[in-house]
Amino acid sequence: MNQVEMPIRHYAMSNATLIQSAEMLKIFLERDASDLSSRGIGAAQITELETLTTEFAELKPDSWWRSNTKLVVEQRDAARTDIQYTLEEIREICLIVFKPSPTYDSFQFDGINRTNNMEFVVRVRTVIDRATEHTAELSPKGVNAAMITALTASLTSFDTLRDQADIADSLRNSKTIERINKGNELWKLVDEFARLANIYYKRRDTAKANDYYGVINPPKGSNAPTAPTDLTYNTPNIYFEADDDATSNELHSSTDNIDYQFVKSFTGESVEVEYPTQGVLYYRIRSRNSNNQLSPFSDALMLIADLAAPNNARYENGFLIADEVIGASEIQWQFQDHSGGDSWTEIAITSSWSYEYTLPNGHWNVRCRAKNGDSYSTWSVFTVQVASGG
Repeated sequence: MNQVEMPIRHYAMSNATLIQSAEMLKIFLERDASDLSSRGIGAAQITELETLTTEFAELKPDSWWRSNTKLVVEQRDAARTDIQYTLEEIREICLIVFKPSPTYDSFQFDGINRTNNMEFVVRVRTVIDRATEHTAELSPKGVNAAMITALTASLTSFDTLRDQADIADSLRNSKTIERINKGNELWKLVDEFARLANIYYKRRDTAKANDYYGVINPPKGSNAPTAPTDLTYNTPNIYFEADDDATSNELHSSTDNIDYQFVKSFTGESVEVEYPTQGVLYYRIRSRNSNNQLSPFSDALMLIADLAAPNNARYENGFLIADEVIGASEIQWQFQDHSGGDSWTEIAITSSWSYEYTLPNGHWNVRCRAKNGDSYSTWSVFTVQVASGG
């Protein structure tokens, strides 16, 4: 999604309150038109106020544009997830066929799932090009012309959805800018006319002076904004939905979901955040309205660092061994016949990085991945030939 610098709202009240104030001001100005003509406020100015109020009131709120964007974003993200599953399958097969080597490295699998959407398209095209180039070696293991064609079609669909989401988001941003600018324009008129009228009546009619003072200083309400909802992460931002009356937001972070630290204040419904390089970071947001009232905190959004695939995975003297992965609590082991295929036999999920296990005699593909709760690394794959004695 696009990050756009938004203009600053020049009024502290909510949009709904601004419209109410403008409508009330029109009534007062019509009542006092004969008195205020000496201050340059007449029929033309009242018509200008009415027209601007109507234009501002007819602008759709951000919630409308947000819902308009949400569907295509969900479709785009689902398409990317499907592609990532296919890439993981291709990566595992390439590791079996090419093992760690310059040829394997040329596919550029490393970090592909952490890229932004535009770079993701470029990286997947690289995988497609390399897979096409090495069809002879990969086709016997399942990465054949049909799979490559299907992946190419999926990428084309994803790229189209990416463009549509960017266009929808840009349109939403432009409408937000339009609404803020129009609100500032209306506020400038309301503030000018109400202040001129207030000055005129200060020593002439206290009641009328108070009417105009109240237009630009409405009584503070008692309702705090509701908590932000629907927090989602899309590199490098958290996106969410805020109360329509929220004028700013606060970001807080934690490493344990208990003790939170203030990070920064910001406006708008997206904020750039730091992604953890290891372990977990929790983020939550609360909103503030024009009356300086704070909402409750949102539900926490948990971001988990990508676990590294285990290094130096091997089978030695009846033990499955791999280097311990930072941030992982367990390791999962599986094996299959060296001829490959989709079927793998589960060995164990264990907290030991040196696991005693007797592989049957034969030629096997063995794979392992680090695990922490519901988070997994990519697989590390190696081959081993076992004869009598292990």
